[in-house]
Amino acid sequence: MKNVPQKVEHILKILHTRSPILFIGGIGVEAEGAGTMQIVSPTDGQHVGRVPGANDRDIERAVRTAETAFVTDGAELSPTDRAAILWRAADLVEQEGDELAVLLALETGKPIREARTYEVEGAVALLRYFAGWATKISGESHDLGPSLIGYTLREPVPVLGIICSWASPLRGLAGKVGAGLAAGSAMVIKPHELSPFAALRFVELLHKAGLPAGLVNFVTGFGHVAGEALAMHPSVGALAFSGSIETARRTLVASAKSNLKPVHLVLGGKSANIVLADGAVAKAVAATWKSIFTGRGTSGVAASRLIVHESVYEEAVSIVTERARQIVVGDPLDEHTDLGPLPSEEHLRRFLAYVDQGRREGARLVAGGARDADGGKAAGYFVRPTVFMDVTGDMRIAREEVAGPFLTVLRFRKEEEAIALANGTDYGMAAGIWSSDVGTAQRLARRVRAGTVWINRYGEVDPAMPFGGQRLSGSGRELGRVGVEAFAPPKAIYVSTK
Repeated sequence: MKNVPQKVEHILKILHTRSPILFIGGIGVEAEGAGTMQIVSPTDGQHVGRVPGANDRDIERAVRTAETAFVTDGAELSPTDRAAILWRAADLVEQEGDELAVLLALETGKPIREARTYEVEGAVALLRYFAGWATKISGESHDLGPSLIGYTLREPVPVLGIICSWASPLRGLAGKVGAGLAAGSAMVIKPHELSPFAALRFVELLHKAGLPAGLVNFVTGFGHVAGEALAMHPSVGALAFSGSIETARRTLVASAKSNLKPVHLVLGGKSANIVLADGAVAKAVAATWKSIFTGRGTSGVAASRLIVHESVYEEAVSIVTERARQIVVGDPLDEHTDLGPLPSEEHLRRFLAYVDQGRREGARLVAGGARDADGGKAAGYFVRPTVFMDVTGDMRIAREEVAGPFLTVLRFRKEEEAIALANGTDYGMAAGIWSSDVGTAQRLARRVRAGTVWINRYGEVDPAMPFGGQRLSGSGRELGRVGVEAFAPPKAIYVSTK
């Protein structure tokens, strides 16, 4: 990426001088909620910008705007129109990819290289994929006897609520919005309070692509105020949520207290990468460190547990430990950086607390395990890539999610032990299995309790494949056909021919 310092200076100037606004009805509007939220860089603690702290009246305004737009402009949009808007939006996101990557690096600490490839390019691919689905949503017909015909229509949820995570503020949002627009819904988006700016620019680009005003509305605020008001609102027909388990529970309670709206949850994980005795150890370990270290370990699919057969255990530990020490920790705006800071001081404290927990439990720390304050990193939330070996399945560090570059390495002798270790957590987002015997790997894949399993590779998420977790990793599925149909449930119609 060229001229990064100039882009950073330009973007910060805009953010520093921009009035804190919501985006409702296709325009920037002031919030009724008092006060603003200051967004600071996790790299150095410097001010990035301000956004409004929306309240329940702001949520009411956004939802009512979406309702009206669904009935008016939304009803006039043909599937071909929606497909064209999504495709144009993908082009605009691609054109502004460098600026979006800078925004992501500034507000979340995500390395700019990762922001460009994973977040921006991923968002573009998702928008183009769902553009194809807009013209392909269909029902079924059934012969129910000599005098009765039955058929189904898929009708969109009128107002879809979207609450996003800081871990994937652009790609994760594009997947939800792309599916919602393909289905024909109007929506209200609330980003995580740590990462609003790239999401706001994304919504502005949707309108630049020709989206009618009011179909997509954007509000910022704290989860316990704005997020809860959105989850509680009786006119929100469904809620797509990515974030923490604690907040997910509050959204489910809010749904139960209001209109029992379906809540689609994509949460965290404690994903396992299993290496059998005949697996390609070097490739498996490379996939592991790329997943847990260069991605900051903040995704639910991050390979945070390396479960290795005893015959190749020492080799695997040696490779991953050496690689952890070579990871470049630094400024996320530097294209040579592999690992940026954690997104907040709270995440830093939680990470270091789990390091202490691992020591108390008797695991052996072989890399990292401390805050990285070298050079200019003292003012940020940097940590060193951390590896614990001699971890057992009953340890908390082997069972509980640690949002950060925190890897536990466990050993096994028999396949049954490997499956027990993989399933020995309350999470179930993803897993990997490495073996030269693909038949064995497929058999084991059926026994691993996870929403996604990779065999002899790790981490790819294609828009055509359903994505989501089991147990504490979430419910429902995003992406693919099921991701669109989740927001366009079927209606059954019976026709008498007599």
